Amino acid sequence: MSALLSWLVAVATASAPAPAPSSPSGTLDDVVAAVVARHPALAAKHTAARTAEIQADQAAHAWLPQVSADAWYRYAQPLPKLSIDTGLTLPGETESMKIDRELGSAHSAGAQLTVGWRAWDFGARDALARAARASARATDAEADAQAADVAYAARAAYLAALFFDDVVRATDRALTTAQASRDLAQKREDVGLGAKVQIAAADARLADLQARRDEAANNAGQARDTLRVLLGLPPGGPLPLTDTLDGLARAASPAPAAVVHLELQGSTHPLLRRLDAADRAVAAQGDAVSATRWPTIDLFARGGYQYPVTFVEDQAGLFGAAGVQLTWKLWDGGITGLREDEIASRRLELRQLAEAAAEDIRRQEIEAAAKARTAAANVTAADRRVAAAEVYLTAARGGLSGGLATALDVQQAETQLDEARLSLVKARFDAAMAHAQALRAAGATGTPASPEVRP
Repeated sequence: MSALLSWLVAVATASAPAPAPSSPSGTLDDVVAAVVARHPALAAKHTAARTAEIQADQAAHAWLPQVSADAWYRYAQPLPKLSIDTGLTLPGETESMKIDRELGSAHSAGAQLTVGWRAWDFGARDALARAARASARATDAEADAQAADVAYAARAAYLAALFFDDVVRATDRALTTAQASRDLAQKREDVGLGAKVQIAAADARLADLQARRDEAANNAGQARDTLRVLLGLPPGGPLPLTDTLDGLARAASPAPAAVVHLELQGSTHPLLRRLDAADRAVAAQGDAVSATRWPTIDLFARGGYQYPVTFVEDQAGLFGAAGVQLTWKLWDGGITGLREDEIASRRLELRQLAEAAAEDIRRQEIEAAAKARTAAANVTAADRRVAAAEVYLTAARGGLSGGLATALDVQQAETQLDEARLSLVKARFDAAMAHAQALRAAGATGTPASPEVRP
C-alpha cells in the first residue's frame, strides 16, 4: 500500500498544477471528472491536438494559389553602350558618321504582382493533407490514453483514502473493545481473579492497535493530499469524500470484464487508435513521396508597372507575362526509393506495435476480470468471517462470565474479529481497485466525459 501511495504522489506532482477555484462534490466520479478536466498535462495534450489540426489545415490550403507583391529600385553603372558605324560620310568630312549612345537608364524602379499555382502534382498535396489529419487524430488519441492514466491515479488515490479511513474506523472499534477488555482484566486482578500478565497483554495489544491507527490515519492524509494536488486545491483544504468503499465495491463487482470487452470492440482503445492513426499518417506520407517521381505543372502570371518599361527605353509603363512550367526530377540519386523503403519499414513497425498492444490490452482485461472475481469472492468470505467472529466473541465473553473460558480466549476472539474486519475492508478495496484497473486497461476514464463515449 505504501508503494501505491508513493506512485500516486509521483503522478500527482509530475506537472505543476493550476489552482482550481473550488473542490468538486465528493463522489468518486465527480472527483475523477474534475481531475481529468483540469490536469495540466492533459491540457498540454489537447493543445498539441489543436496544433496538429492547424497543421492539417495548412496542408489543405496548399491547393490555393500563391500571390505575392514586389517593389524594387536599382541603380546600375556603367550602362551598356550602342555604337553603330553608318558608313555615311557627310560633305566636308573624312570619316563616316557613327552613332554612340547609352542604353537604358542608370535608375530603374517598379512594382509587380505575381500569381502562381501548382496545377498538378499527382496527388502529393492531397497525401500530405491526409497525413496531417491522421497525425492530428493520433495526437488526440494520445491525449485520451493519458486521460485514462490520470483518471486511474485519481481513482486510486480516492480509494486509498477510503481504505485507510475504514482501517481507522475498524481500529477504533478494536481499540474500544481492547480497552474494555483491559478494564475488565484490571477489575478481575483487583478482586484477585486475574493476573498482571493479562493486564500486560492487554496493554501491549492497545499499543499495537494505536500504532496501526496512527499509521492508517497518516496514510489517509497522504492520499487526500494527493487528491488535492490532482485537483489543484491548496494543502489542508476541505475535501469531502461521500462515496463508501462498500458501495463502490458492490457497484464495481460485475463490471470489469464487460467494460474492457466493449472498449476493445472496433479498436476504440486510445492506444490502438493512436497506432492506427500513426500508420495512416505514415502511409499518406509514402503516397506523397511516391508522387514526387512524376512531373509537376505550375501556372504563373505576372504584371506590374516599371521604369524603364523595357531595356532600351527610357519611359515608364505597364508590363505583364504569363506561362506554364513543367518540372520533372528524373534522377535524385535514389533518395526517393530509400524514403519509400523507410516508410514501408515504419509501417511494419507500427503494425507490430499494434499487435503487441492488442495482446497486452487483452492480458490486462483477463487480469482485471480475474481480480474482480477474486475480490468479489473475498468480500463474501470476509463478510462470513466477520459474522462468525462476532458470534465467537459473544460466546467467549459469556464463557468468561460463567467460568467456562479464560481471558486469553476472549482476547483471541477479539483479535479474530479485528482481523476479519480488516480483511473485509481489504477485500472491498481490492474489488473497487479491480474496477479501476479494468477502466485503465480499457483506456477509459469511467466518467460521463470519458473519451470512449465521445462521437
